[in-house]
Amino acid sequence: ISKIHFYFKILHDFIFDYFIDILRFKNRTEVNSKQIIPADYIKKSITPAHYLTDSKTHKAVDFYGYQWWIMNYNGKQVPYARGILGQYIFIIPEDNAIIVRLGHKRSRNYINHHPTDTYSYLNTAERILNARK
Repeated sequence: ISKIHFYFKILHDFIFDYFIDILRFKNRTEVNSKQIIPADYIKKSITPAHYLTDSKTHKAVDFYGYQWWIMNYNGKQVPYARGILGQYIFIIPEDNAIIVRLGHKRSRNYINHHPTDTYSYLNTAERILNARK
């Protein structure tokens, strides 16, 4: 097995595993009509963790849940996972959409605690989703 093939397989498996996890999450983690992860946990994980305090403003956070970032994008609450090198997984329940961005860089600039490139990816996704309607 070549080194490139090996790395591709690792990347493929990683993406596939995350995609399956995200689909379960998006569908409230029901598999064959059986609840895998408690619905209450799912709800809390994409709800701002107000018991946490922003270190800069000393106010309750409105942008983070249980390991999920939460952004308000065009009136929609969009939970997303954020990798350290610009990998993102956005969930837009209203559009029944999951957007995955793989990469190795992310913006160092932020708007409301979110890297500015997240807005670019969501803008592009919104254009694609609107074109399909």
